[in-house]
Amino acid sequence: MLEDKRGKRLMDATLGDLADVLVSMISATNNNSTSLQVTEPEFIGIPACSLLTGYKPDYIRQLVFKKAIPFYKAKNRKPIRFKRSEILAWMSEKKHVPLSELVENYLQDNPQRK
Repeated sequence: MLEDKRGKRLMDATLGDLADVLVSMISATNNNSTSLQVTEPEFIGIPACSLLTGYKPDYIRQLVFKKAIPFYKAKNRKPIRFKRSEILAWMSEKKHVPLSELVENYLQDNPQRK
């Protein structure tokens, strides 16, 4: 390949020549529509849910038992599965608003209280 590009043998090539060849190979790979894309699975287990949320696996099991977290389970069967997008949405709902922001929102909604 290097001989085609520069007309030199590999051992006679400089670092600049090698870098040019590598850059052209990478750009050709990026332009190729058949490049591999790594996708994360939509349904995850308790260990992956633990990594995603930062909670310990035992706490995830407690949340499942209390039905406080969205999960999927086949009738009378294990394993418990979680949908990644639902877990992220569930985590987003858990936002705690600072007291100063609550007071500010209250005053904006009730101008007669100022």
